[in-house]
Amino acid sequence: MELNWFDHIVFLLAGIVFPLFSLSAGRMTSEDTEHLNLPPKKYIYLHNALMMVTITLVLVTSWNFTKKPWDLLGFTMPEWSLIAAVCTGFLLVVYMSDLLFTFLNRNKAAEELDDLSSIIPTNWSEYRYFISIAFSAGICEEIIFRGFMISYIMAFLPSISWAPAAAIIIPAISFSISHMYQGWKAVAKIGIIACLFGIIFYKTGSLVPVMIIHTIIDLISGLSFLFLKGKRQIPS
Repeated sequence: MELNWFDHIVFLLAGIVFPLFSLSAGRMTSEDTEHLNLPPKKYIYLHNALMMVTITLVLVTSWNFTKKPWDLLGFTMPEWSLIAAVCTGFLLVVYMSDLLFTFLNRNKAAEELDDLSSIIPTNWSEYRYFISIAFSAGICEEIIFRGFMISYIMAFLPSISWAPAAAIIIPAISFSISHMYQGWKAVAKIGIIACLFGIIFYKTGSLVPVMIIHTIIDLISGLSFLFLKGKRQIPS
């Protein structure tokens, strides 16, 4: 794959600039957000979803304009291997185990969510709009962080033996750091999941599995936020 100036700019923004911005911003507490007069969460969800879709459309348009193969971006059906299947199963076990642990320690988990109350859904009305961010993230983030960034690194390091490892790890680090607003604990968990996403994409050659799993994880996570916060709002 021949890289052009636009590819370099997208990689710089998605792989370095945005994660560093998130890292410097850190995690805002509930006290930090009280004076910001934030808009209703439904507008935050819709705005972020629209922004991700717009960036992805620009990337896909450039990909088409430069006549790059669509299968390199992951727009093809998956070719399953034992490694891909094992990683998929392990990813699901890791996520479900973490979810189970969260609900077994729901009181502590609910307290940790207090600092995220300005951005997570806390009622069904908000969750309806959260669905838009779940689907846009599941689709658009996989196109950017897996489809594009892994293909970019493989093309940038075509003759390096450790290129596949770098192509999986670097986007995973960028992706996890871009979620710094959730705290370091979440960044570590997301980093592990992102590495597994990268392996699955690299081994199957397709975005289909990671898009589906990513979207389902986000939808379930939104429901868990809703349940945990809702439980705490019920009078004892």
